This record gives sequence, structure tokens and C-alpha cells, in this order.
Amino acid sequence: MAYPRMTMRWSFLFGVSRTLTRQKNHIWLRYFSANAISHISSNKKEFVRKLSSKLNDPDVFGTLSLHGSRGSQSLDSINNQELPVDEGDVEEEKHLSFQPADRKSVEEFEKEISQLIEKRKLKDALFCLEVTMKEDRIQPSIGVFSLLIGACGREGYSKKAFSLFNQMKKKGFDPKDCHYTALFNSCANSPWKVDGLQRAKILRQQLNDRNVLLNRAQYHAMIKAFGHCGEVNTALQIVDEMVSNKLVVTTESFSFLLQACISLPEEGFARAVLVWRKLRNMRVTPSIFSYNLMLRTVRDCDAKDVNGQQNPIESVLLLEEKPDLQANSVLNQSILSTSELMIVTDQLTVRPNLLAEKIKSSNIMALTGLEKTENRLALLGGIEGFLEEMNKDHVRPDIKTFSLLLETIASNPKEEKVLMEQMKACGVIPDISFLNMFIKKRQFRQDYSGAQEILSYFQDYQLFPDIMTFGVLALGCRTLPEADSLMSDMENAGFRMRLFAEIAFIS
Repeated sequence: MAYPRMTMRWSFLFGVSRTLTRQKNHIWLRYFSANAISHISSNKKEFVRKLSSKLNDPDVFGTLSLHGSRGSQSLDSINNQELPVDEGDVEEEKHLSFQPADRKSVEEFEKEISQLIEKRKLKDALFCLEVTMKEDRIQPSIGVFSLLIGACGREGYSKKAFSLFNQMKKKGFDPKDCHYTALFNSCANSPWKVDGLQRAKILRQQLNDRNVLLNRAQYHAMIKAFGHCGEVNTALQIVDEMVSNKLVVTTESFSFLLQACISLPEEGFARAVLVWRKLRNMRVTPSIFSYNLMLRTVRDCDAKDVNGQQNPIESVLLLEEKPDLQANSVLNQSILSTSELMIVTDQLTVRPNLLAEKIKSSNIMALTGLEKTENRLALLGGIEGFLEEMNKDHVRPDIKTFSLLLETIASNPKEEKVLMEQMKACGVIPDISFLNMFIKKRQFRQDYSGAQEILSYFQDYQLFPDIMTFGVLALGCRTLPEADSLMSDMENAGFRMRLFAEIAFIS
């Protein structure tokens, strides 16, 4: 008896096939056993009689192999040797072990998911895990979960990252250091700061309750998470926790703190000063990234406290020297604006540089006008004082440093001249973006002739104007001949007029 080849896939059909095969084997065994009994020698007739009675009893069929008698063992050996091979059994065994040609292994799925993540196709990568692998009945590995949790963390999908993390634990995989780092990154990058902060707090509490030892990467991710969610004080506490756990606090640690300060537009500058003073107190040498981040706080952030009020400099900006005010002095006042501080030449007055290891100040109780970028820069020593501190720390400024300085200094020719002189002294060569920004700065203050003077720097440094250069130059065209001349220069340079240049001409 042979059955046609079955190619059914579903498991319940496999069960039906196995049941039919067992019934078929039972029939063959009864048939063969009856024939084999007739050939057994006469000295075993009693055994045959007992065997036949058991074969006729359906309740005991299949238990012969449980008997340790010699006869049952002989029968088993006879069955194995002489029972014909059923073609249907062979086909079923092949079908049970058959895997379709398009069915991938877990390693192939892991590679495919990695490639999709590199192409920024996170949705397709998640589809592979949640749909394709389930259809093919492939159990995901810990590598698959690690890739997806990390990708969700970088994109800020905190809810999905934590969901995948819980699924991974239900599968029996133990969390690793990279998983905690990715979860904190998801909180830091989440656009929903309240939700990200809540998840970061819960995760940190769980790690503390379980006494999990964290490494520097996890602490940095934690600092980034709390900092970007507005909890700068908690981020500072985490730095202290690193010290207590005998982990070396590096410049990178404070860079994450400064990045957190940048995310606070109202109070970021004051917070950044606190972070910088902590950096100095812990004897950590800042890097070029630290200085550039401080300039970003000068450019983008105010110096207000949580209540929206200007903090006095002695409490927020941490002036370390309290002066003895002299009578009948122009400086005999409790509040001195930074604009006045810039023009004071009295030797008793020392401009405070909050970047220095030790702050020096005289005759200053507090400062006002910190809503202006140039006033905030003055507290860091101005252009010269800022670059001097960089030199003390053996940090060489780059073009980004001077670009940020250009955006923060006062918009007047004197400050710009000092900046260009310092730039030349430091050996930094301007690029096209810097010069375009320079032209734009002068155009906005309606210094049109000064904007034209910047073009000489293109020749000095052998730079060729781009379309943005002509765009900012168009802002200074006041007459039709000037516009025609600029359009002619654009055509000679091989540029076509864009919409923003047309609008500039029209306005």
C-alpha cells in the first residue's frame, strides 16, 4: 500500500498524515506477524499462542517492545529487516524536513535587517521581525533585537525601543550593556520630552534597584537623556555618581552636559557656565568640542533661571572675588552692564573670564543685558580672552570656532577686524561659508560697501563664490544697475538665478 506524495505545509495536516501512517504500519505489522508466527518452530508454540492473543487485543497492541522477552526482541529484529519500505513514509519524511528555497535562516534575516537599517528603512526592518519572520516560523536572535533596539534609539522611537526590549526578555535573552545604552538614547532623542524623561527615570531606578554596574557609555547615554529632557541637575548628579563609582570623567562626559544645556533656550547659558565651572573644579581639560559647544550656548541660549528672571552674577555666574567698592568712582555701583564693562579702562577693573581656572573680577557685583550675544561673550573674555583660554589648554581653534565667534560678536567693524586678525594669527583659513556669513552680517546692518570689501578675501584665499555668495550679495542691491551688474557676474560665473535671489532683487 502506498500513498500519493503529500506536500501540505500546515502542522495540523502533518498530524493527520502521521496518524494515517501509524494505522498503515499497524496493518502491516498484524499481517506480517501472522505470517511470521506460522514459520516459528514447534518448541515455541506456547510463545506464539500468547503472542497471537495479544495481537488480537487492540488495547495492548504497540506494547510488545516493552516486554523484555527474547521473542519480542526477535520480532523487532525481524520487522526491521524484512518489513518492506513504504514509499509514502519516505515521501512524508522528506516533506517534514523540507524547507522552501526562499525560506531564510535567522542569520540571513539579521543581515537583511542590518542592511535595511543602514539604508534608514527602519519600518521595513521592523516588518521583517514582526511579519516575515513569524510567517516563516523563524525565532529571532538576540542580534536581531540588538539591531532594532539600537536603531529605534537613534531615531528617538522610545516606545518601540522599550517594547522590543520587553519582547527580547520574554524570549529568554539576557539584556546587555548595549541595550541599556540604546534605551537611554531613545529617551534622549525622543521628540516627546515628558515621555522620554519618565521612561529614563523608570529605567534608571530599575538599574539602581538591581545594582547593575554601568560603564561609561551607559552613563553618557544617561546624561544625554536627562539633559535633553531638561533635567540638567540630574545630569550633574550622574557625573558625581560616575566619580563615586570610580569611573574617570572625561571631556566627552561634559560635552554631553553642554549639549544638554543647548537644548534649554531660556537658561542654557547659565547652566553651561555651571557645567564649565564643574569641569574646571574636576581638573578636566576641555577640548575643541567643549569650546565650540560653549560658543553655541552663547549664541543660542539666554541666562535666565527657572523662574524666568536674570540671575545675579555672583550666584549664577560664580564670580569668585567680591570687590571693595570705592567712593566717588564711576564703577561704584551694584550692577554694571556689559556694554559699560567693555569700555571701562580703569586698571582696578578686570574683565571676568568664566572659562578660566580661577575667575578674577574687581568692582563688579552683577551684570545686566545678558540677552545680547555679545554681552554673554564678554563674560567669556571676548574674542581675545576666549582664544587665550584655548591656547592655555593647548586647544587649536578651527573654522567652526571662528564662525561661531562671528555670529556672537557685536555687529561693528572694530570687532570684525579683531576677529579677522585673530583668525590670521591662529593660522585658520576661512572657507566660503564663513565669508558668505560675513557678507550677510554686513548686509543686515546695511553696510553695503563693507559687504563688497569681503570679496577681496575670495581672491586672497583663492576661493570661488558659490550661488549662496550671489544670494547674500543680492541683499545689497539698491538700484537696477547694481542688480544688472550682479546678474551679469552670475552669468559669467555659470550660475542661474534662483528664487531667493529673485526675491532679493525685487525687494
